[in-house]
Amino acid sequence: MLIGTTKSVQGANENDAFGDFLITYGHSKDHRPDLKQFKIGAAVQENGHPVMGQIFSGNKSDKVWNPEAVLKMSEFFNKKGYKDVVFVSDCAIVSTDSLNELSRKHIQFISRLPETFNLAQELKDLAWQADNWNDIGPLSDAKTAANYKTFAIQRELNGRKYDFVVVYSSVLDAKKEKTLKKRIAKQKEELQKLAKDLAKQKFACAPDAETALKKFQAKAEEMGFTTQGEIKVEEKRSYSGKGRPRKGEEPTISITYQCQCRIGEMKPDYYEQLRQKESTFVLIANVRDKKKWDDRRILQEYKNQSSIENKFRFLKSPVYLGPVYLEKPNRIQALGYVFILVLLISSYLEYRVRKSLKENKEYVLLPGKKKTDRPTTKTIMEYFSFIMIVIVNGQRLFPSNCNKQALNLVRWAGYDPEEVYLKPLPWYPGRKK
Repeated sequence: MLIGTTKSVQGANENDAFGDFLITYGHSKDHRPDLKQFKIGAAVQENGHPVMGQIFSGNKSDKVWNPEAVLKMSEFFNKKGYKDVVFVSDCAIVSTDSLNELSRKHIQFISRLPETFNLAQELKDLAWQADNWNDIGPLSDAKTAANYKTFAIQRELNGRKYDFVVVYSSVLDAKKEKTLKKRIAKQKEELQKLAKDLAKQKFACAPDAETALKKFQAKAEEMGFTTQGEIKVEEKRSYSGKGRPRKGEEPTISITYQCQCRIGEMKPDYYEQLRQKESTFVLIANVRDKKKWDDRRILQEYKNQSSIENKFRFLKSPVYLGPVYLEKPNRIQALGYVFILVLLISSYLEYRVRKSLKENKEYVLLPGKKKTDRPTTKTIMEYFSFIMIVIVNGQRLFPSNCNKQALNLVRWAGYDPEEVYLKPLPWYPGRKK
């Protein structure tokens, strides 16, 4: 899996490049576009262990780095004799050029088809019309876990066949729902403006006005909105000359017809259809073993990215990695590689603890007396901070009220607490004997 993030730097950094590494402005995942930055990318196994890390310029696009990283990693794995490697990435890897290159090198991958491809909407519509979903269910044991269903199909893209999996999630992201409501409100506002423009038009006969009204209502209802319309008749009397009409002169009567249309709310069933489509996304896969890589596994591997991305968010916390005040690009780049080493160590620590908990059928107690056998690195480190020692007559001891859970976590990580905490520290240069 490929993951990446940005790290902002403080202070004035000159635009001196160190090789092809440049500290500069770019799209900030820290939400600090006012600060210069550098980028950190890593390729990790499905268990979260990094196998490759790279520090690169702050303005390098993920759409450029992701395909480059996949090609380099594929070459590396081929040299090592690993032939059945499947790369998982977000939609940054999917473009016309990168797909052609990946297919040409026979590289297996799983990614998300960007909405910028017309095929994405076409496949969504096809899935809902066919209504032949494969019920996957939840992918985790969490109470709030979403239920998934999938629709698999093969299609050509740029002259090559790929496997596509249309995925529906029962949980609509709050941000997407907010965006959907904003889009609906904007559509309604535009229709109301068009209705006002239509009301200003005058028609010479009722059939023409009715035709225009029906056409407008059909357009609004096609967009899912309810409408109420009527034809307003206006009678106007006029005389041949200006001023007071001559005695006995009959007025000329002209009749015009105007359309009045009110835009109502969106129909509930139509809104639900839109909501369902917003909860739907399309995965693209190029895998050789179709039986091994079914709908569920493709989806599971893609969704695993989120748990691995959480490791980056944890390590970017100011508690663990504060502001970067280094000035020279080579020092900043070196710090970035230290960041990747920290990611490696934290991932391995988390892996060992979780493995031990599962094997021993144990659990860690979280705030609110919640039990988990999958503690995060942050939780593990917080427990380690509870460990205290006392020194009595030169002997290192655990106090009687030492946190037992914290000591167990040391054991679950594969170490003896007494060896780690109570054994006298070795002498090193600068330490007083």
